[in-house]
Amino acid sequence: ANAFNGKAKVGGIWYNIVTKAQKAEVTADYPLYQGRVVIPKTIVYEGVTCNVTAIGEGAFAQSEVQQVVIPSSVTSIGSRAFIFCGKLNSVTIPESVETIGSRAFDGCFNLKNIKLPRNLKSIEEGVFQGCNQLQAIVIPEKVTKIGPYAFNGCRNMKTVSLNEKLESISYNAFSGCGLLSVAIPNAVRIIESETFKECPSLKTLTIGCGVEEISHGAFEKCGDLKDVYLNGGRL
Repeated sequence: ANAFNGKAKVGGIWYNIVTKAQKAEVTADYPLYQGRVVIPKTIVYEGVTCNVTAIGEGAFAQSEVQQVVIPSSVTSIGSRAFIFCGKLNSVTIPESVETIGSRAFDGCFNLKNIKLPRNLKSIEEGVFQGCNQLQAIVIPEKVTKIGPYAFNGCRNMKTVSLNEKLESISYNAFSGCGLLSVAIPNAVRIIESETFKECPSLKTLTIGCGVEEISHGAFEKCGDLKDVYLNGGRL
């Protein structure tokens, strides 16, 4: 077969294909994707079998996709991959995914539940910003950093489980959330500015023994905050 390096449609999905490397990346379609999309592990193009290894930048952006199943061959989801997919209510992310780019699910306001893969290494800027129906999140144990505005505006997110290896929570990461309680891990040194600003339902806060600095406005407008535990004691 001849070597091919370009964009092609296979089975109703567009890919960036490199047959020499036997790899394919899901890319954008016009007209935009709709309904339920099941991405295969492999595709065959011009006689060459290629592994689907990535969801490209902006691949599903602003589309009317409702459900997406990502295969275990995929290791990365690009920046803005699902940005402003207002009808998206379900996405299956396999454990193989190690990176999810910035603002990947920004504005997916119908997304209620999502399980982050155990191999994920970081939470980038604005990944779930504006996902105001998201109810709970568990941060996988390999994640050491949560980027700015990562969960900003997730008004219905009541619970978050932060792993003990987490070292950094950036500014506005959880601003405008519906969190009821938060436990900051011991490995975190700084609670950055406005990290939990305008979390009106936040009642209980536990600050790990490693925290050395709480920046300005970190808990501004948390009007229901009543119980604060610092280094194992109650303030």
